[in-house]
Amino acid sequence: MVPADDQFASKSIFFEDFALGDVHDLGSYVMEIDEMVGFALQFDPHPLHVDEEAGRKSFFGGLVASGVHTLGVYSRLMYDGLMRHVAMAAGRGLDEVRLRAPVRPGDVISGRARVGAVDDARRPEQGLVTLECELRNQEDTVVLSLSTQIQVYRRAAAGRV
Repeated sequence: MVPADDQFASKSIFFEDFALGDVHDLGSYVMEIDEMVGFALQFDPHPLHVDEEAGRKSFFGGLVASGVHTLGVYSRLMYDGLMRHVAMAAGRGLDEVRLRAPVRPGDVISGRARVGAVDDARRPEQGLVTLECELRNQEDTVVLSLSTQIQVYRRAAAGRV
């Protein structure tokens, strides 16, 4: 099923616009301590995420963000930096999600997505794009990496030939 033309009104990136190796900057996000602790208290209340003293005594030697929170920051950066512009039909999931380094209060997390594969034969109105994504801190250390696949509408399906 192809969506109505008006669903593509704010979309500027279609399947044909993705090229192997292209890199998309996703912007950055500051990890504030209050937000980190608040998120962890609600969703991942391990002591090293919510208590500074417990964090100091942990393997990490200080308070660290929940991995789930870090993944949420990735999701926000991915949407704001790329997906809100993409004529996406569906996400196909996340693969090889890895927490590479701890995220600490005050870290500035920046994201990028590199086109790792483009499958033109998916469907007549869509193609499949694989994105290799990562978040890095202000020291250029990778803190999160993952791969995701998205089904993206072709221009012709949107009536934009």
